[in-house]
Amino acid sequence: EWNSTVEQLEAEALKILLSEDYTEKDHLKLSNQKMCLLREEVCFHMEERKALLQEANDFFHSADKVLDGLEGIENYLKIFNSESLHLPILTMKYEELQEAIKHCTASTLQKGQTLVNKADSH
Repeated sequence: EWNSTVEQLEAEALKILLSEDYTEKDHLKLSNQKMCLLREEVCFHMEERKALLQEANDFFHSADKVLDGLEGIENYLKIFNSESLHLPILTMKYEELQEAIKHCTASTLQKGQTLVNKADSH
């Protein structure tokens, strides 16, 4: 909607510029150029924000998957905690779970950190 309004204004300005009886053409040309530059700048910032929002959406989808993965790990932990396992086997299982947690969360944590850094720079 914003783009169509600006395009209408630009079209009206061009009509005025092309009319022979308008006396302040130079001023209108300059104003039209400024408006075009401002529109380009606004569009650029809107695209930046859109990309950032898409990245944030991707992060939240990844975080949701991580929560599902952690829930599975938690259930597995409950199962082998209820079993009578010897300490060496229990230690090995905990190490496996620790690796599973790292594997499950690493990329999402990186995405989150990247997103925070980008948001801070804007």
